Amino acid sequence: MVKKYKLWQKVWVAVFGSVRLGLRQPAGFQAPTVFYLAKCKIHGYYEGYWEGDGPILSMPCPVCRKEAK
Repeated sequence: MVKKYKLWQKVWVAVFGSVRLGLRQPAGFQAPTVFYLAKCKIHGYYEGYWEGDGPILSMPCPVCRKEAK
């Protein structure tokens, strides 16, 4: 199923790089995590969460991550 995002969300991603979608608690997570909408230059829009701690954070595209393995 392809998710449809609102126009303002797509504009926000184009200007700022990501937009907050809300809190979710996927299976295996101990606490709710903030999910964001971002856009991969190759694969388009995707939902993800920031990984890492400290000043270095990343939110890699899940399709790019699978292709790299």
